[in-house]
Amino acid sequence: MGIDLKRIAILIAITGFFVLAGVGCASGVPPFVCAMRSLVGAVILFVSARIAGGIVQGWVLDPLAQKKKRFKSKGMSL
Repeated sequence: MGIDLKRIAILIAITGFFVLAGVGCASGVPPFVCAMRSLVGAVILFVSARIAGGIVQGWVLDPLAQKKKRFKSKGMSL
């Protein structure tokens, strides 16, 4: 299918980085510790998003696309 999982995972990781950095700064954590925690959190979010996206694409979206392709080949509408 046409879903770009890497791009979505990067957007989730970047958003998570800034959210984690904001929470760390608001709670009074030193800047270096805040940056390291945010970086580690962003990496974990990236990996999690790639794995979850692959699972969703493999288990849900690909069978739906194949089902739609079968209907089109038989001349039916979905």
